[in-house]
Amino acid sequence: DPHLRATVETEGGQRVSALDYQEALFTLVDSHVRAHGAPEVADDDEVRELLAEWSALLEGVRSNPDDVADRVDWIAKWRVIQGYQERYGLPETDARLRAIDLQYHDLRPEKSLAARVGLAPLWAPADIQRAVFEAPRSTRAYFRGECVRRFPEELVSANWDSLVFDVGSGPLRRVPMMDPVRGTEALTGALFANEPTAASLLESLNG
Repeated sequence: DPHLRATVETEGGQRVSALDYQEALFTLVDSHVRAHGAPEVADDDEVRELLAEWSALLEGVRSNPDDVADRVDWIAKWRVIQGYQERYGLPETDARLRAIDLQYHDLRPEKSLAARVGLAPLWAPADIQRAVFEAPRSTRAYFRGECVRRFPEELVSANWDSLVFDVGSGPLRRVPMMDPVRGTEALTGALFANEPTAASLLESLNG
């Protein structure tokens, strides 16, 4: 629905669009931050910057989508497909448009259409390369990343909410990770200080 005209009916009988829902969600988050401060996973300045950008993008999508085509991925993609369609007078069902739809998401630099449409970068290439190997230190991703790096043989699965270990004796051991701020470097870094084994790490957690 690139024109944002489709609506669904709420329990109260209102007709609302996807953008209406986004704006309602933003209002809830903004009100919560104003009342309770920034969450633990980010500092106040970062949260304010994110909220300001979120608000600007919603306003841009509402008033003039072209203004935010460098920051809203689906608008950038839509413009690529529209431009090709208009240039060659193609119907919406043309296979070439479907091919563009797929190629847009090809991450290889030499193939990626997304890299050619002027999307504003969020991070420097060096930061992206570092993030491939180093998890953020201020969330549970740090603990999960260290376990993946140190114990690949003993780690059966690693999800956003838990880790499962097989240390060779007894049943599989599950480590819940439901809280985003309980696995930070500040809280768990000391567990890795003495190069523990997977088994000794689990014993430390149980102790």
